Amino acid sequence: MRALFRLRALVNRLLREGQIDPETKIRIEFSRQLNDANKRKAIEQYQREREKENQRFAEEIRELYAKETGRDIEPTETDILKYRLWKDQKETCPYTGLTIRISDFMGDTTTFDIEHTVPRSRGGEDAQVNKTLCQDYFNRHIKLDKLPSELANHAEVLARIESFGWFQKIADLEKAIQGQIRKSKSATTKAEKDTAIQRRHYLKLQLDDWRSKCERFTMTEVPQGFTNRQGVDIGIIGRYARLYLKSLFPHIYTVKGSATAAFRKMWGIQDEYSKKERSNHVHHCIDAITIACIGPREYAEWAWYEAQKEAFEFGKAQRPTVPKPWPTFAEDVKAVSDELLVAHHTPNPMGKQSRKVLRVRGKVKVNKQGEKIYVQGDTARGSLHQDTFYGAISRDDKIQYVVRKPLDPQKFNMKDVENIVDEAVKARVKEAIEQYGFKEAMDTTKHTIWMNRDKGIPIRKVRIFTPGVTNPIHLKPQRDRSTKTYKQDYHVANDSNYCMAIYEGKNAKGQLKRTFEIISNLEAARYFKRSTDKTSRPDLVPQRDANGYPLRWLLKTGTMVLFYEQSPAELYDCSPRELSKRLYKVTGLSTLTIQKKYLYGSVMLRHHQEARASTELTAKSGVWTSQEAYRPIISILHTQLNAYVEGYDFEMSVTGKITFKH
Repeated sequence: MRALFRLRALVNRLLREGQIDPETKIRIEFSRQLNDANKRKAIEQYQREREKENQRFAEEIRELYAKETGRDIEPTETDILKYRLWKDQKETCPYTGLTIRISDFMGDTTTFDIEHTVPRSRGGEDAQVNKTLCQDYFNRHIKLDKLPSELANHAEVLARIESFGWFQKIADLEKAIQGQIRKSKSATTKAEKDTAIQRRHYLKLQLDDWRSKCERFTMTEVPQGFTNRQGVDIGIIGRYARLYLKSLFPHIYTVKGSATAAFRKMWGIQDEYSKKERSNHVHHCIDAITIACIGPREYAEWAWYEAQKEAFEFGKAQRPTVPKPWPTFAEDVKAVSDELLVAHHTPNPMGKQSRKVLRVRGKVKVNKQGEKIYVQGDTARGSLHQDTFYGAISRDDKIQYVVRKPLDPQKFNMKDVENIVDEAVKARVKEAIEQYGFKEAMDTTKHTIWMNRDKGIPIRKVRIFTPGVTNPIHLKPQRDRSTKTYKQDYHVANDSNYCMAIYEGKNAKGQLKRTFEIISNLEAARYFKRSTDKTSRPDLVPQRDANGYPLRWLLKTGTMVLFYEQSPAELYDCSPRELSKRLYKVTGLSTLTIQKKYLYGSVMLRHHQEARASTELTAKSGVWTSQEAYRPIISILHTQLNAYVEGYDFEMSVTGKITFKH
C-alpha cells in the first residue's frame, strides 16, 4: 500500500506539471517471468492437487486422532500443515530422532512445534519449505536462532533427512524432468508437446520445493538475497500498480524483467557479461529509460538478435548489432547518473497513535455482527529503546551496568570473558576454554562448566560488564523496590534518536555560535501521546535555547541537505551535476563527547545516490568540501553543518526537483 501511495503522489505530480497526460503510454516491468499458458496450467494442477490432499489429510486427522485419543477434533489449516510435515518426515523429528504421535502435535497439550529451519531472525521465510515439526524443548532451548549446520548433531540430522528420502526424491524428479524434455522435443503434435511441457513445469514446481527444503539443512550461512519475500511483494505491487494506472491511462504495456536486462546489454548500457550495478539508486532510473524504449519493433529486433547471436557463437554469422533508440543513447543514459537527484521518502510514523484489536484476558472481542472491535491507543509508534534490560551494581563507589548472557557461541564471545563480573565464575570459564577451546567449551550439549560439580551446580549464564552502556534510560520503577536507589529502576539503552534541534545565534562578542538538543524516540513518544498535556509543552523542542539563540533547524532521519563551502550563494549557481554531488540524506543523530568534557551533536549523512549496505561503507568525518573525492557516508559535528536544510531552505519534489525558499 505504501508503494501504491507513493506511485499516486508521483503520477499526480507529473500530471500537474504537464509532463504526462491520459494519452501517455505506460510501460511496467514485471520482475518475474510472465507465465505462459502451459506453466499456468501446471500451476493450476499443482494447486488443485494440494487442495485435494488437504481435504484427504483432514479426514485422516479426524480418524487417527479419534483412534489414538478417543476424542474428536476439527482440524485447522495449521493442523493440516503439521500433518503434512509429519508425513514428509516419516513421523520422526529430524533434530532429535524421536518418534512423533499425532497427539504430540495436535490437541490441547502438544510437545512438538513448527520450527523455521532458517530462523526468521536470520532472513528465513514463513513458507512451508522452511518449516519442520520439531520437539518444542529442542526448538526453544537448543536450536534457537541457529542453522542446522551450526548444531552439534548436524551429521545425525543429515542422516535422518537422508532416511526420509528427500535427496532421493530430488534425484527422481530431476530424472523425470529430463524425460519430459525429451518427450517435448520428440512430440509429433502440438497437443503431445504441450502435455510434456505442462508435466515438466509440474515436476519442476515439486523439485524446487524439495531442493529448497534440503538446501536449508546443508547451508553453512544464509547467502545474501536468499529470501524471496521481497520478490513476491514486488510482483504483487506490479500487478496492482497496473490495475491502478489503467483507471486513467488506456495505453498500458508490460515488459518482462529478462527483456530489460537483454536490452541493457544490446544497447551498450551494461557490459554483456557483467552483473547489474546495484550500488547506486540510479540503476532504477536507467531501467526505466530502457523500459520506455521497448516496443513491438524492439521485441522483433531482440528475437533476430538472439538468433544471430547463437549463429555467431557457432561461427556461422558475424557478431550481431542492434540499432539504439538514438545514436548517443548509451552515453546519454550513463550521463544521467551524474545529474539525477534521487528523492527519498522516509515515513515518520512517531506521531500516529496505534489502533489495536480490543482484547479482554487475551481473547479478541467482536461486535454483534461478528466483526473485531478496534480501539484507539494512547501510544506513539516507533522503537523507543533496545530490548535488553541492564542491571546496576556498585564497584569502587562507581555505578556500573551489567547484562546476563548465556554461554552460547552465538551470543557469547571471547571479549565477554574478561568482562565477567564474578571472578570465581570467570576462572571456571577460562579453565574450560583452555581445556577444550572456546567454541567447544561453550557447547552445552558436549560439555558442562561446573560451578560446583559435587552439588550439581552448572554455569549456564553469566553476568558481564557492558562498558558501552554508561548512561542508560531509567525506563520505569521496579515492582519490588530495592533499598539501593540505583537498583530501583529498569535500565535500557537508547535505540535511536527522533530529532536534533540546532540553535544558532550571536554571543555577546558578536560571534556566531551553535548549540543543540537531542530528542530520543522515548521522549518524542511521551510528547506525542494523546493524553499528554500540550499546554505545558506546546512544542516538541523549545523555540529558543538557554542562551536565547533561535531554532535554526530541526533535523530528522530522512531530512535532505545541500552542502556548501563558503556561503549559500554557491548553491544558486550550481548545475544539476554539481547539486548531485552536494545532496545528502540524514541517516543518524547522536551525541559525541570529545576530550571527555566537550559535548557535540553528531550527524551521519549518506549520499542520495548511494545504495550499498552500511556494513560495506566507512564513514569519513569532517567538513564537506568540493575538492575531495566522493564520500558515500559523512559524519560531522553540529558546528560543521554548512548546508541548506530541506523544509527550511529548500523543498524537494517527488520528481527530484529542488526549489529554493529564499
